[in-house]
Amino acid sequence: MKVESAFDIGDICWCIMEMGSIRKLTIGLVRVEKIDSPGMGDSIFDNYKAQKGYTEEYMCIETGIGSGSYFTLGRNIFKTEEEATKAATISA
Repeated sequence: MKVESAFDIGDICWCIMEMGSIRKLTIGLVRVEKIDSPGMGDSIFDNYKAQKGYTEEYMCIETGIGSGSYFTLGRNIFKTEEEATKAATISA
């Protein structure tokens, strides 16, 4: 399986910070989670039920790798300043 992400290490991105400000940052960690499980049949436990999902999360050099902030694609990390500004305005 080949997994492709929107950003790669060293790419420049635009992130919405906690207080709604927008910062230009550098990607330092890429984490992609892809889930497609048919499950184990009828179960009362969620981890055995069918699941599907896809998430891209990033950490940036300027905010710390390992113990810094995770940014989720489409929620608080974007390719352009304009996209980040629009998203910050909508969420405010």
